[in-house]
Amino acid sequence: MGQTINTLTGEVKHLCDFLQNKKNCETCIKNNIIKQIKTSDDPSIYFDNYPKLVEETFHPQNFYLTSEGVVVFFALYDIAPHSTGIPTFLIPYSQC
Repeated sequence: MGQTINTLTGEVKHLCDFLQNKKNCETCIKNNIIKQIKTSDDPSIYFDNYPKLVEETFHPQNFYLTSEGVVVFFALYDIAPHSTGIPTFLIPYSQC
């Protein structure tokens, strides 16, 4: 799990702090991830029940920031086999 801290204030920042839709942030992110998998070049690299697994294994601490948006990641075996690597999903700041 990751932790994001404002280095000026020491305040711990949360995933939804960086996105516009704070009220439904986590639901929006999970739906976005499921859509990204479904429309990916090869959705077969994920477990067949990935929508349920995204819902069950999503941890709002597992993210990092880029200039394009928030990148949410899952642990090995959470939603895909080890051979897939660590699944990451870019959520643009304005999308959720």
